[in-house]
Amino acid sequence: MADLIVNECLKLEQNNLNLYVFVLKSEEIHNNFVVSRRYENREEGYQRILKESKVKNIKNYLANIENNFPAVLPNSVLISLDNINYDSKNKKLIIKNNELGYKGLIIDGQHRSEGSYMYNSNFPLVIIGIEGLEPKYQARLFITINDTQTSLPKSLYRDLFTLISDEKITEELLNSEEIELDIKSTEIAKELTNDKESALFETIDFTGEKQIGYISLMEFIRNVKPFINYENGKFKEYSFRQQVKIINNYFQGIKNIFNEEWNKDNKPVFKTTIFGGLFRGLEDVWDIVIREEKNFKVENVEKILKKSGIENLEKLAQNMGGGFKAQDNYHKKFVKILKDKLKEEGNINIEL
Repeated sequence: MADLIVNECLKLEQNNLNLYVFVLKSEEIHNNFVVSRRYENREEGYQRILKESKVKNIKNYLANIENNFPAVLPNSVLISLDNINYDSKNKKLIIKNNELGYKGLIIDGQHRSEGSYMYNSNFPLVIIGIEGLEPKYQARLFITINDTQTSLPKSLYRDLFTLISDEKITEELLNSEEIELDIKSTEIAKELTNDKESALFETIDFTGEKQIGYISLMEFIRNVKPFINYENGKFKEYSFRQQVKIINNYFQGIKNIFNEEWNKDNKPVFKTTIFGGLFRGLEDVWDIVIREEKNFKVENVEKILKKSGIENLEKLAQNMGGGFKAQDNYHKKFVKILKDKLKEEGNINIEL
């Protein structure tokens, strides 16, 4: 196989290793470099199996099949270089075959290089080549790159998704069934956490980085979607503003009744088990308040919650563990206590 000649190449040194930065067409990578896969080479292989679905996704991304913005692949493909000549004066790199008959190994970026090749064989990619790196150190570098990358927090991803959406968020759209439920749920969260008069003012985390005293956007979305879904959501017939008001009045009632816990330093109300369980309880409390008080004003929510006799929301969560099951169990326990107390009074007919 003929030598691969790169006419514009930058050389630098890091910790006694020579690195070369240049550009290759995806076809040149495809034809000259190979991947050392673990299942093929148990001694020195370190790469994962090529995922055709991932390759196809990259191809479609570059082809703008599902996007309306210019698609780029700015991340470099990392390769090993075994047999090269570099002309520092002319910044010219000549890559020769090694003893195994190829130019080098792809350390990181196999899906990017293959996906771009499937899209367009002339697609240019930024390359970083490392000279003379032993296979075991290639493997270590591969692990470091893939193990230390910080994935985008889901809450931040969900929030950014509304930013890149082609839909312009209007009041009319929010009151229709044309808008995605995730986007509508995100907008409800924004209304509640940005309004200084809201019970949930500055309590919903859109970045995925805050912890104590905040509920993640993803957790909020998971809880609000069942109430507003277009098929059987409890509040599907209400306007966007009314949905925001219902949720706020409910949590304002909780905040007023359990104010001490709400403001504690460890913020127990915003632990996922308690918050999720309380959110699920909105449906039950709504039914009771509307039946007994005819409207869902904050004072009416407070009136019903007071009758529960519950003094400590955190104690209800003891020995429940975590996850969705714990939230369901908290919801059932919270509602059962409330309904039992109301039945004891004898003035409300509630089926358990």
